[in-house]
Amino acid sequence: MLYSQSYYSYYDGKKIYYKSSENYIIKFNDETVQSQKEKLLIEQAFTKSIKRIESIDRLSILALKDEFIDKNLDMLSYIQNDYDVDYLSPILLNEDDKIVGCFTDEFIVKLKTNKDISILLNLCHKYKVTIDRQYKYDERTYFIRMFSNKEMTSMKLANLFYETGFLNILNRTFCFSQSKELMIHFIINNGQSIISAKMAAKGP
Repeated sequence: MLYSQSYYSYYDGKKIYYKSSENYIIKFNDETVQSQKEKLLIEQAFTKSIKRIESIDRLSILALKDEFIDKNLDMLSYIQNDYDVDYLSPILLNEDDKIVGCFTDEFIVKLKTNKDISILLNLCHKYKVTIDRQYKYDERTYFIRMFSNKEMTSMKLANLFYETGFLNILNRTFCFSQSKELMIHFIINNGQSIISAKMAAKGP
């Protein structure tokens, strides 16, 4: 396994780093070309396997061959740019090799005060993302959606938002889970980050 310092999020004001596994969640941006793109990927030297998640449109699990795991950042960039992908995320592990989740095209932020909405709007404009919706149980909590950004993942962008000092990241940029069962639950729920007070409160 590769311990990659390119993957981190904030928890209690500290950076927490994650390992990337050989498995990736990949979401294609057009289901009409998904089969064709999967076939092209399986023919690549770096691909061990690719399996479609039948219950969810456009989502598959891609596994890298062992010798390519240490080149995962290069693989991310190559696949993201050449295979019509909405997002691509390694399934991340903690230091005990337990699954903690993966990032998607969405992350959740909470304003420290209602007045900070202008800061959030400016950040969204700067990075060309959108406020997808407001959390109905908390008027200061918002879901931020990215659209096929080739230059930045939602994890990196959420970290940039947090580093302004005006925002909290409720789910620490992606859906955390403490077991394979929760990881499966994450996939079944359309690959979206799930807001949960219980999950958000858990440490790494």
